[in-house]
Amino acid sequence: MPVEWYRTPGHDLPSKSEFDRRYARARRPHRVQYKVIKAIHLLEAGEPGAIHWAQQLLTEVTVDQDAYRHDKWRAFETLAGIHRGSGQWELAVQALEQAIKITGPGMSGTSGLPDLTMAEILLENDPGSLPLGADLLNSQPLTGRLRFNSDLFRYHLAAARARQRLGQDPGPPARRALALLENDGPQFPRHPSVGRIHASEQTVRELHDLVRP
Repeated sequence: MPVEWYRTPGHDLPSKSEFDRRYARARRPHRVQYKVIKAIHLLEAGEPGAIHWAQQLLTEVTVDQDAYRHDKWRAFETLAGIHRGSGQWELAVQALEQAIKITGPGMSGTSGLPDLTMAEILLENDPGSLPLGADLLNSQPLTGRLRFNSDLFRYHLAAARARQRLGQDPGPPARRALALLENDGPQFPRHPSVGRIHASEQTVRELHDLVRP
């Protein structure tokens, strides 16, 4: 079965020309989603040229008046990942703020955790935003959206880091993160990789240090 024209990782000039030609013929406003999908496949390719074009396509979606709300939040959230990966954490936070603004407190339609991602970024990069990061982690809407063990692990790790920097005891959330790691098994038998925790040795050592009094 042939691959759809907007689901390929190609990013050379002929690929761009072909995409532009087909996109121009596609129907509005549904065609906007093709830019988002194409961008995701370009990011999976991982090459600098592909990432650059992906960022361009996603930026176009964020300002497209024809774009549905779910296309815009998805573009902003994906852009945040690009910026975070390149060390541009301020731009990542700005993109996440826009995604949250579009979707509202329930985060309907997003990954469900842009506020957790924002808290992680602030804790990693901006000591002055520690109160904001802590407020995001203490938000009831956020804790109510934590479904997978991998998400819970991220949450408890961030909470432990925040508590340490606030001069509070980081032990309880650090222990919960380690307990999740020790009992990390498939949550869904038919999808064994969903919800699995991926933690580096450095992160595990950090958690053990946070548990110690």
